[in-house]
Amino acid sequence: MIQIVVIENNEIKCKEITNKISKSISNAKIFGIFYNVNEAMLTINENKIDIVIFDEDEQNISCKEFFNIVNEKYKKDIIFISSQKNNFKSKKSRFICSKNLENTEIIDMIIDEILSKNIEFIIEKIKNELEKLNFNFSHIGTNYLIFTIYEVYRKKCKKNINLSKDIFPIIGKQFIKDTNAIHSGIKREIINMYYDCEEKILKDYFDFNRYEERPRLKEMIFKIISKIS
Repeated sequence: MIQIVVIENNEIKCKEITNKISKSISNAKIFGIFYNVNEAMLTINENKIDIVIFDEDEQNISCKEFFNIVNEKYKKDIIFISSQKNNFKSKKSRFICSKNLENTEIIDMIIDEILSKNIEFIIEKIKNELEKLNFNFSHIGTNYLIFTIYEVYRKKCKKNINLSKDIFPIIGKQFIKDTNAIHSGIKREIINMYYDCEEKILKDYFDFNRYEERPRLKEMIFKIISKIS
């Protein structure tokens, strides 16, 4: 999950920005809302923040000064979005100018860019969850499942997604298999997992009342996505 800090001294404008982000972008959350830079500094220093939306107007520090502090003192890798035009940059952080800070399209584009660079990180988190359920990583069906979960996560799909139409063709191209082979391989591994996983682990993970319940594919995908987000 991409974490965003908003620094805006206008309360109405601040609410507009945060409301639009919350409603429009599923892979991001507002980690903190601040009315001045000094209040935000501690949060940015002590937490993993990916994006800072900063309105420089009427602040006691310029965006350039703020940018330099975050880079040189805190050594953070953060993307700044501000309405002010600036030409500074660093090896770690980046500055993006947007006249309209409420433009969620720009934020969405940046989030996609960040996530695309973190493929290995997300894949590793998915594997950690599957390991808890005792999936066998030597089986090709488990690999199909890993990348299916990743694609659903990356595309920010809703639960009514048609996997056969929208996801399995992508996985098929990766593994040079048709969609039926992808689907059947995944189903086989879920069955194997059901018999190999300890009853208590399975019930606790999926909040099942009875061990006899077997997780459906979409149920498993979105449960794992909820765990890694």
